[in-house]
Amino acid sequence: MGELKIDAFRKRLKEGAPDRCYILYGEERYLREHYARELRKAVLGQEDDPFNLRQYEGKDLELTELSEALDAFPSFAERSLVEVRDFDLFHCDEDTTKQLISLLRELSDYCCLVFLYDTLNYKPDKRKKLMCDAVNACACSVEFPVQGQGELTRWVIRHFDAHKKTISRDDAAY
Repeated sequence: MGELKIDAFRKRLKEGAPDRCYILYGEERYLREHYARELRKAVLGQEDDPFNLRQYEGKDLELTELSEALDAFPSFAERSLVEVRDFDLFHCDEDTTKQLISLLRELSDYCCLVFLYDTLNYKPDKRKKLMCDAVNACACSVEFPVQGQGELTRWVIRHFDAHKKTISRDDAAY
């Protein structure tokens, strides 16, 4: 699966075909959170489904709890979503790493696992070859870098168009 560009990620979400595992990271917090909400809607049909959305903080996460959440069947829906924030995949002990690799490889079709990086920087550690291989094979990584002037200007113009308003390129750039 590997690295996925934002446009390809957006296209998959619009098609209603999200994959089983994502890693969302990058400096552009607004975009990352926006697409995390869009992923929730694509998987669950609504953003905050109390039965099928499970959210965890990485520092408090127990692997048995994660395993149970991933194995739980969705309630009144086709899929469930498990969201884990700021869990450092590459700084675990050997036993935890093996368990994580097993969980990633055995993800079911009815569950979508998302790792979101907000306060921690996501940086794959090439020295942890087994974990890198498992992440590349099982997860789609989507980086949200800081947007340049051109992208932001086009974004402002698109949002004005969506609300049936017009704005000049110069005003949007300002």
